[in-house]
Amino acid sequence: MQEYSLFPQKTAWVAVSGGMDSMALLWCLNQIMPDQIKVLHFNHGTRVENQKEQDLIENFCKKNNLEIYTEKGHLKATQSNFEKLARDKRKLFFSQYVAKEDVIFTAHHLDDSFEWSLMQQLKSSHIKSSLGIPVINGRYRRPFLCVSKKHIYRLVKKENIAYCEDPSNDNIRYERNFMRKHIISNIKKRYPKYLKHYVFRQNMMAHELGLNKKAPDHQLSVYRSPNEGLFIHPELKDDFGQKQNELRAEIHRLSKGHRGKINSQIEKLLASKRSHKKGPLSFSGGVKAYMETGMIYLTSSSDKQEFVKAEKKVSIKYEECLKSTPALFYTDEPNGLEKKLPSISRGEGLYKDVKDNLIAQGLYVQSLTKLFKVLGKNRSITGYLYRPKSS
Repeated sequence: MQEYSLFPQKTAWVAVSGGMDSMALLWCLNQIMPDQIKVLHFNHGTRVENQKEQDLIENFCKKNNLEIYTEKGHLKATQSNFEKLARDKRKLFFSQYVAKEDVIFTAHHLDDSFEWSLMQQLKSSHIKSSLGIPVINGRYRRPFLCVSKKHIYRLVKKENIAYCEDPSNDNIRYERNFMRKHIISNIKKRYPKYLKHYVFRQNMMAHELGLNKKAPDHQLSVYRSPNEGLFIHPELKDDFGQKQNELRAEIHRLSKGHRGKINSQIEKLLASKRSHKKGPLSFSGGVKAYMETGMIYLTSSSDKQEFVKAEKKVSIKYEECLKSTPALFYTDEPNGLEKKLPSISRGEGLYKDVKDNLIAQGLYVQSLTKLFKVLGKNRSITGYLYRPKSS
């Protein structure tokens, strides 16, 4: 929620039906920002259980000192296009209370998004609609799109969160129920990792179409050549946000194989990076990954000469460093930097042999991305900071 700016300026309205998903969302948001949320409940009036659901929500709100606003719709579940009519009625009810600067949280999760995507692919040829449910759509926010139904169930069970079962979920008259019971249930059995692949695939598609929600603080620079790729992250984030998709695409580009568990290897790479491991990590098709602070370097060759060639690309002037391929900072004139940024005492990880060689010559050695972190990427520095090995 922090990464994608899902928090409202003022009021966070939570749309709650009384089912497992919405009660779990209400519980979570009440943990995060109890002083900012208000609850909206639309009683469809189609089942005798509707009042029990409303009572459950009102009791939760009373116990937690939350404001709740309700309305009864008096709809008929047998009327044609009931689901669309119910959505329209709910939106009209919400609009009576939600101000322009407020947001509405709904409990849609990954399973919902997959179902919606599959239905749209069968009914429409429009690519955008087949991507699934967006995290942000106007004033609507959907923080549970990072979790699955299974995750929500585990949370509800662990925290003993009360909720009501909706018997209409078994009625295959409704399109989503038919899809869930007769199609997706079989997909689950045959392809247990279908949701994970759906997420990666749709995020890559959204990125290619320019429709992905980009985290405002992610600024990743990517440098490519036929046999190598270098990822520099000036903000020094650990997970690279939506740029993970570019990382996967780069591994695919460099890989000599056409198959492989790229997604699980990406997770392994990020876990290694968070634990400050340097690598190398081996990927499908002969790709290797080396890591430094704020940087991942990929190569399709295990030949150490590849690293030496990359090292020679180091920019000479600070102002040009983000435009070229910055990798290593070394100088025999540290200009007081040694007090803020101790020199590497021995080579490791990326460019290990090169670092050892420079250290043996008595030069001041440090990662350029580490230098960014200490000095700030916008700071003006006079003179030369980098000296190519050949000089």
